[in-house]
Amino acid sequence: MLRQTRKSDVLHRLVDGCFRTYPNGLVTNVHKGKVPAQYQSLARYVATYVVSPPISVRRIDRSDGERVTYHDRSHRTERVEHETIDGDTCIGRMIQLCG
Repeated sequence: MLRQTRKSDVLHRLVDGCFRTYPNGLVTNVHKGKVPAQYQSLARYVATYVVSPPISVRRIDRSDGERVTYHDRSHRTERVEHETIDGDTCIGRMIQLCG
């Protein structure tokens, strides 16, 4: 569905990589009622997150070269939460989310 919704070489390569890396499928953290019910709408909803950067620059509050602090809105609590992690963890999370 993602391939049909977003026709791009980058997305096709990402989906192919996911099928190779996760042959048994993926588990997502989706709360009931928060996503469109129709499968075409769901594919469009997921595709927007797949093709966007994992952490946008505007969400990064500070970095001292060793640690990165960023904020995010919790889907569970609807509140802004801050997290500080070391630089290697931040890069690892971005790499994991991108490929």
